[in-house]
Amino acid sequence: MRTLLLALLFTLAPHAYADELRLPDMGASAQGVVSAAEEERLGREFMRNVRRALPVMDAPLLQEYIQDLGTRIAPYAHPAGRRFHFFLIDQPVVNAFAGPGGYIGVYTGLVLATESEDELASVLAHEIAHVTQQHLLRSIEDAKRMSGPMAALLLAAVILGASVSSNLGVAAALGAQAASAQHQINFTRANEKEADSLGIQALAAAGFDPTAMAVFFQRLARNSRLYANNAPEFLRTHPVSSNRIADALGRAARYPHPRPHDQSTYFLVRATLRERGFERPGDAERFFAEALKSGRYRNREAWTYGLALAQLRAHHAQAARHTLVPLLKKEPTSLFFILLAARVERALGRNEAARRGLEAALTLFPGDYPLSRPLSEWLLADGHPERAEEILKQALERRPDAPDLHRLLAEALGRRGRVAEAHLHLAEAFALQGQLEPAIHHLQQGLREPGLDNYLGARLQARLRALRKTEKALRRH
Repeated sequence: MRTLLLALLFTLAPHAYADELRLPDMGASAQGVVSAAEEERLGREFMRNVRRALPVMDAPLLQEYIQDLGTRIAPYAHPAGRRFHFFLIDQPVVNAFAGPGGYIGVYTGLVLATESEDELASVLAHEIAHVTQQHLLRSIEDAKRMSGPMAALLLAAVILGASVSSNLGVAAALGAQAASAQHQINFTRANEKEADSLGIQALAAAGFDPTAMAVFFQRLARNSRLYANNAPEFLRTHPVSSNRIADALGRAARYPHPRPHDQSTYFLVRATLRERGFERPGDAERFFAEALKSGRYRNREAWTYGLALAQLRAHHAQAARHTLVPLLKKEPTSLFFILLAARVERALGRNEAARRGLEAALTLFPGDYPLSRPLSEWLLADGHPERAEEILKQALERRPDAPDLHRLLAEALGRRGRVAEAHLHLAEAFALQGQLEPAIHHLQQGLREPGLDNYLGARLQARLRALRKTEKALRRH
């Protein structure tokens, strides 16, 4: 990770614009920094750089959960209907960050550090407030004058440098002024207080426990004494003091205590992450079995699901099926249980039964991303590209920003002889992951295909122009 991040920093051509970096008066109007359209472009470029530097989680069920949770809070923080993009970083780091354009990253280590959905929601609410108040963009006066790709690259370097490790040595890569910028871009006390206040307000309005933010901060601060000089990154980028905790508790006391709400999906997500955290599946199997036997769990169904996951990974598919039976009887429409049951059937060699199970679920949840991806993969593996294409196109209407769906659709199209269209979707997959050179190459290949119709040719040309413009801006700097 250190190597990746330093590589990202060195691509910023330090001598070219280290002198251009200036920090504004924090009282300046946020709206004067960038327009909404500029911020949206900046956010897309930022996310491409994040995908290049960090392991953005490739697990549709978990990704859908964090997006859904954030979407439940966002309307209460930004009534105008601004779109937010929430995603998970697959690293055991206790941190979260807000980037431009409403892109909010949460590390899996932070999810596991929380003890309730309310606590996790409180972190999202806090980061949402940083976005709505444009704390990051207000910290870089020259963001508007830089080209979108270069500003996004700078923001990615600074944010990731702070969130992954505060000792990455930005000064070594960008010079003293950039190091100073990183120090000042880390949110000020005023920013943090404002994000706490607005975050708690949105949290309460969305039906979550408004005290959860203070409770989570307090536990992190208390546990940080055990970390010595290795405190969680969240405490470094979001410093917590006793006054801040007391202030958060005071603000939360103004709101009524919410009614209890269903947290079953949250606990299933935690069980999934806990199981993934074991290098050896046998260790995970023993952990969940012993926890269930001794009663050491917060949610029995979730820990039973974790055991089934571990059993499947340990190649004990029959045992996993036995473990899943009571879960499916209780919650027959749970996507977690449906998807795992299909994987178990597949492991037992019952491919047709696995496909039928997901097809039936897809009639209940048309276009669902977590269902569509494995089903289309299996359809392709079993020689049904036409059905895979149909499913993938429907899923992409809901998730056009999913590189894996574009890649699978390209495979389905290629198998059906529609090579130019396949190149278009391969290009989109690479572009979404920040890899412009192979994206441009695939668009050029698509344009060389014989018998290309005018409509598809125009689509390829338009995308090629857009990517070349981005590439030119990057090379210029």
